[in-house]
Amino acid sequence: MGVVAVLLSLSTALFWGGNAAAVKFSLDAFPPVSVAAVRFGLASLFMLGWCWLTGTAIGLRRKHAWMVGVGAIIHYLQIVTFNFGTHWSNSSHSVILINAFVFLVVAADHFCGFGPRMTRTKWLGLWSAAAGVGFVIMCNDGQSVSKEVPRMSDLPSRRGDLMVMVSAVILAGRFIWIKRAVATMAPANFMLWQFVGSVLLFMATSFVFETIEVSRLDSHAVRGLLYQGLVVGGYCFAIQAILLKRYSATQVAIFSFTTPLFGIAASVLTRDDSLSPWLVLSVVVVSWGIYLVQKQ
Repeated sequence: MGVVAVLLSLSTALFWGGNAAAVKFSLDAFPPVSVAAVRFGLASLFMLGWCWLTGTAIGLRRKHAWMVGVGAIIHYLQIVTFNFGTHWSNSSHSVILINAFVFLVVAADHFCGFGPRMTRTKWLGLWSAAAGVGFVIMCNDGQSVSKEVPRMSDLPSRRGDLMVMVSAVILAGRFIWIKRAVATMAPANFMLWQFVGSVLLFMATSFVFETIEVSRLDSHAVRGLLYQGLVVGGYCFAIQAILLKRYSATQVAIFSFTTPLFGIAASVLTRDDSLSPWLVLSVVVVSWGIYLVQKQ
């Protein structure tokens, strides 16, 4: 990968790190699925502008419709499980656990022949990261929280952590699906229509099962939604799709080992998450594991 590709990858890792904290701010005001609907509605607008700037055709060809449909369903399931998991847990745990998707991507590259094969070093990284995930689970036995700012005090739970882990499994599948889709479609075109399809699913689900209280909306929730929709849902997804068109899934995912570091910093600084010794250890072990797994 060239210098530009490396810098772009690092920028997405940085912005992804703040995503879980932004989701928590939005969930303070809105239910999980409606947050996803607004987020990817904004992301769809971003991708529409991206298509216009890059001269990418906006229309969807009939032969690509099934790829977009499958992608939209996978995306819908991944975001719903992530938002519910983050809602039931806290942003520190979410940002660590969601990055377990990297190991599954590398494993798929190895066993399915999509990319580089596993080595002894990569297996060591895989087991190291698995241990780090175990440390995260050990962190949810009732951390102390600040009573002065209850709105920004988040307690983790095993239910939430397990849901985020399910989301990580789906995200790995989604990552591989994007890699397949952009081999025959323009990245911006695929991401635009995938977002549009998933937004329709989010809106339908939210309409049937959720109640939105507009009175709970505040500046923190608005900024959280804008961050998720334009920065993460727009910029990060667009750059990711472009990189996946040129590089292997493992090469693109390599820089995500820094995401837990950025994420924990964001969670502690913005959400008052407790920085327990177990959590610090899990960040170090998971990040090191991701680095080893993706090491060439």
